[in-house]
Amino acid sequence: MRRLRLILLALVIVVGLLWRPFLQPAGQGALLILDLFAPVIGTNLTALVTPAPRVEETREALDGVETRVTWWRPGWGDSHAAVMMVNGATAQGNDNPATR
Repeated sequence: MRRLRLILLALVIVVGLLWRPFLQPAGQGALLILDLFAPVIGTNLTALVTPAPRVEETREALDGVETRVTWWRPGWGDSHAAVMMVNGATAQGNDNPATR
């Protein structure tokens, strides 16, 4: 019985490694969908399995104008794609909880 469990474990590991190019993006997409639908679901399931983001506010000069910038970095890793959102379309700007 022990030998069968070891063979099964090895098989699961091999299949996981071979399917990683498919499984990793599928898992990331599932986390994104869970995060987007958190208000509908009633709870944020993504927050249960991922670390909280690192948030830092700084003052940066953008085109010669000093601006407050909030940096949101993922809770793990250091190399990630970047998205810049300029939040000046609302009266409260970056302090608006709905767009923060």
